[in-house]
Amino acid sequence: MSLMNFIPELWSAKIQMNAQKNLVYAGVCNTDYESDLAYGNRIKISSIGAITVSDYVPGTSSLTYAPLQASSLWLDVNQQKEFDFAVDDIHKVQANADLIGAATTDAAYRIKDAVDTYIAGKYTDAGVKTSLGTDAAPLTVTSADTSGSNTGILEFLGLVNEKLTMNNCPSDGRWIVVPPWMATKIIKANISITSVSTQETATVAGYVAKILGLTVLVSNNVQYGSGGSSTTKSKILAGINQSISVAMQINSVETLRLQSRFETGVRGLCVFGAKVVRPDYLACATASYAAG
Repeated sequence: MSLMNFIPELWSAKIQMNAQKNLVYAGVCNTDYESDLAYGNRIKISSIGAITVSDYVPGTSSLTYAPLQASSLWLDVNQQKEFDFAVDDIHKVQANADLIGAATTDAAYRIKDAVDTYIAGKYTDAGVKTSLGTDAAPLTVTSADTSGSNTGILEFLGLVNEKLTMNNCPSDGRWIVVPPWMATKIIKANISITSVSTQETATVAGYVAKILGLTVLVSNNVQYGSGGSSTTKSKILAGINQSISVAMQINSVETLRLQSRFETGVRGLCVFGAKVVRPDYLACATASYAAG
């Protein structure tokens, strides 16, 4: 088996696998429309309007059959990222599992980081924001109990959960992605958390705890508002799997001989897109670090 024929299939399979299992934000999204992707595709997402429920009067012809109200959203697959590296002929790639593993792991990480960052930026499309802080007046969160202008971490999580419930967001499968500083607040507060199996925590990237029915995940890609930093004006998303749809595909991995060098180049292309399909099921809180 030649080097040129060996690399594409191997790298493509490994990069796709590693990228998927290491995602945080994309891990809490649905991939219902991730099929037949190519850069520039527009995926039509159809939905129906709410069904009207009326009083029934026995013995009368009171039934009316209202036509279903259909609506559509478009998921644009308009993001693309590439990776490339060179393999020296001195290395026997077919037998060098360490080289292959290191290269594919790093390529997958770079893809994950790009996709996660893009999804995190969808906070602007969240539909549940009232009383959850703003850039001008973020919630200042502490590990201590709520006092003065500061909000205790447990009350903060409860507030986000409350706003989702008030917006009729289903309770099953709720998640929240927090920045590292807020994960530390949870640990410092010594909050009683719902126990989960070791198997569950091992398969969920970024898992911190399960509190008040929220699966808490941590990510360095939490975005922040205008003039903010990693600990100020953090845009914290919470919702359910149906809130955001993401479509991603490693759709090209190929090799080529590099001119004037005894090396084989490896390059790949990832295309992806994301859409907030249920803004009413997606909350965005703006929070800043407070001492304690």
